[in-house]
Amino acid sequence: MIRHIIAVISALLILLILYILNKNIAIGALGGIASLIIVEVYFFMRKNDLDLTFLGLKRLFYVFKKRKIIKESINYDSLADYAFWLKEEFVFPLSSFNKKIDKTVIQKLSSFEAAIFILLVNDNQNFIDCSYLTSEDFKELFTKALQESFYKRLILKESLSQIIKPADLDRLLSKFEEQLIVDSGLSNENTDNNLFTNKVRELCGEGGEIKISIFSTTSQLSHDILKDLKAYQTSTTKVDIDFYICSPNVKTDSAILELMKEYEVPVGALPSQFVKVSNKKAHVEMDIIRRVFRVLRSFKDIKDNQESYCKTSVYLYKKSYPGCKIRLIENKFVELQPGPLKFANNLYRFCIASTDSEVINTLSDAVKNFKGGNEVQCIELLKQPIEQPEKQALLELAEWLLSRGIKPDDLPKYATDIHASSSDQEARTRLEFLQKRISSAYRAISNLSNSTNEELYAEENFEQLKGTGIREVEINNKIKHITVAAIFTNNNKILLIEKAKEFYQGKYSLVAGHVEYQDSTPADAVEREVNEEIGLSINSLSYIFHIDDLTDKCGHGGELHDWHVFNSYEIIDENSLKLGAEVKSIKWVSLNELQTMKEELTDGACKIFNAMGWLK
Repeated sequence: MIRHIIAVISALLILLILYILNKNIAIGALGGIASLIIVEVYFFMRKNDLDLTFLGLKRLFYVFKKRKIIKESINYDSLADYAFWLKEEFVFPLSSFNKKIDKTVIQKLSSFEAAIFILLVNDNQNFIDCSYLTSEDFKELFTKALQESFYKRLILKESLSQIIKPADLDRLLSKFEEQLIVDSGLSNENTDNNLFTNKVRELCGEGGEIKISIFSTTSQLSHDILKDLKAYQTSTTKVDIDFYICSPNVKTDSAILELMKEYEVPVGALPSQFVKVSNKKAHVEMDIIRRVFRVLRSFKDIKDNQESYCKTSVYLYKKSYPGCKIRLIENKFVELQPGPLKFANNLYRFCIASTDSEVINTLSDAVKNFKGGNEVQCIELLKQPIEQPEKQALLELAEWLLSRGIKPDDLPKYATDIHASSSDQEARTRLEFLQKRISSAYRAISNLSNSTNEELYAEENFEQLKGTGIREVEINNKIKHITVAAIFTNNNKILLIEKAKEFYQGKYSLVAGHVEYQDSTPADAVEREVNEEIGLSINSLSYIFHIDDLTDKCGHGGELHDWHVFNSYEIIDENSLKLGAEVKSIKWVSLNELQTMKEELTDGACKIFNAMGWLK
């Protein structure tokens, strides 16, 4: 109000002075109007921390468009579409700034400008030069942005749109509108959960049944919540809790690898727990190791903290993390921390909570639908040895690391960082497993590529048996064969074939066979065997590992076998299979079923599954 009075007084004084000097009321009026505008603009720029520079003027014109920009945000269903409209419609002042953008520039930005800054950089990290910004600068940006309700509404809408129908989403957002208007601070997943913890304490004190759903990414939230339940539960407390976290399998599922988008941000925005290289950029492969280890730690926490009063289920996101952390107590309470941006969401989370029955019921229905869909998979974590899902995850991780060109010597360089960042006492043991697996693969690959290094590939050492075409060599009076096997897994079940030859007594094996003279490499042999035994033409099998001098007898007189094991993640249509003469039938078995089949498996299959950690 005061600034308007000062502007009016200034205008009247200018009008009077010009009239006295020129005796012309029109000139005085024009001068007064100009003075009024200049003073109003000056105070407006002061209020919005806009300095009287070229950049300040550009920011001034941008802020004048604030109403239109905010109004338009309601019309877009995705952040990407809204960011595209922003870039097409307006020129953000800092996008063409020819000086370095550092702390002094960030400090001058309004909350509105900070929100737009984040949305544009999230869409394209190179849109604005952020090379001089630190983590503290980004924290300041996010803190400012949370003062803008339109920004929080966009973030919340993007998060919930992945699990809630559009009609329900609009109604839900209107319910949260009042909370979105209130200024929010940055929220931390592991400390800012007092509302949820207090509600758990209250309900445990009352006794009875409590149904809880927890959406997280890869963190140790499971440990904290189970610890709270253990502390507060009474003799009448019965808890049913569902944990949702990313699948640690990087080949059969894609959720962990979808998080790689968090590396597509300016270096200064990368959080401290990320594993980084010397130039402060994220080391993608090593940080994926950290994420997988964190999931495996959650598995162990859930397993170790299981109590009789608490039924615990674990659901794995198969395709992607849905973009929102949720703590839901059915019919009682819900707490949300939206996180759909490329920035690691522990940088910018804000928390909203509700006890409104309509909000809780809408989210409960959404969680049930999500649970029953194809996006998640329940694992029987409490009914199987923890080593089984862990070994599967580590084997897939080793294969993925190989495909990314990681060498055995790369892992020790980052062992300390991975161990510290994953907060996992077993990290070093898992890293050693990965290093051995990758070393074994490199040795095998080296042997396959250089025939002089492998006695079984020197043709003069082979003696062909009676037209069978099988390559073999005699070692210490024992016949040794090179053999190959292919592992097919769909929906966490393994394909087994029942051997038709009388020698195998109806036992089950993997799709497997011998390397013959016609095969130039084990890869050729395994592709041929897959085609002969189940009628599939597949050339995308991945090499996993090599087992030397395995003692197991075969129907061709071999007593020792060098096994080269391959894997496929292709979805197989059973109707397309054409069983060969050596296959009587097929069956798909889970890891649990596999434990009961030891006597029904061939020696070779048993020993491969032992090496995989699938048999105990």
